[in-house]
Amino acid sequence: MASNYSTVKIYKRERTLLERVLGSYENGKTKTITLKQWSKKCGLQVGQMSGAGDKFIYESGIDLPFDEMEALANALPKMSKANLSINYAELGEHKDLYNNEYRTILKSSEYGGLKVCRLKKTSPPVDFAPDDANDIVDPEPSTNPKSAQVNDCWSECFDKFYINKNDDWKKISTIIRDFCCETYNLLNASSSSDVIPPTPPATPSEQKQLEPPKKRKYTNTKGSSSGEIKKKKGKIQFDEETTSEVSRSFPTVEQVRSATGVLLSFMCKYKKSCEETIAQFRYDMNKQFPFCYEQFLLASDHFETTCTKLNE
Repeated sequence: MASNYSTVKIYKRERTLLERVLGSYENGKTKTITLKQWSKKCGLQVGQMSGAGDKFIYESGIDLPFDEMEALANALPKMSKANLSINYAELGEHKDLYNNEYRTILKSSEYGGLKVCRLKKTSPPVDFAPDDANDIVDPEPSTNPKSAQVNDCWSECFDKFYINKNDDWKKISTIIRDFCCETYNLLNASSSSDVIPPTPPATPSEQKQLEPPKKRKYTNTKGSSSGEIKKKKGKIQFDEETTSEVSRSFPTVEQVRSATGVLLSFMCKYKKSCEETIAQFRYDMNKQFPFCYEQFLLASDHFETTCTKLNE
């Protein structure tokens, strides 16, 4: 007799600190990137999102440490969608508690897109030389025994994450890069908010050239034989354009504090000077908090000293 079997799926609840959606698809699947609360690892998952968008059912994916996720954001724009192209990039290596070696790679998938997977180092198969003892009755001793070269063997693990060929790989790279910046600021919030450098001086505004003082003429008037001058009282008038420009040149304390935290986080993360950080990551910093970061160049020495103390 044929019996009907029903599939039972068991799920566990996972808490996250940060979530971003990489893309939604016509088959109802959604790809997300998350920062897990307890392990502090970044995850790439494929699953189904609830109608309210507050719950996500995990089906498959892979967990990566922060440095490997950042390496993935840098490697994605270098991949090619051309036919017969070989895409391959190593994202990082690590060991577990049992001293097993793992390697995370990004390579071409069997579906034409890309695949993020993890390889485990395994022992090579045992290979013996053919037994020819029966052919030689009295063999002579070998003076130079040759040791066979053993190559490392890597087997692919079950955890993997697929990136479709129709996906915008540069857009996914931008989302992952922004996610890494937010993750870094979230995990290092205490170190960046405690230290606030002094407010840099504002850029001087253009001033109108003043005319030299005019000589006063002393004339005798009626009733004043001594030649005294009668002063006329008048109101001082200010130019509205110059006053508005001066007021706009000074940022508020809250704006300086937020921009300072963003700049210090980028300097400590990439270990670059103040000038190099502003020149290279000005666009990424403005996406997090719009500000004229060139003003901080006047206090670059203080920023670099503070960043050196934070990295110790």
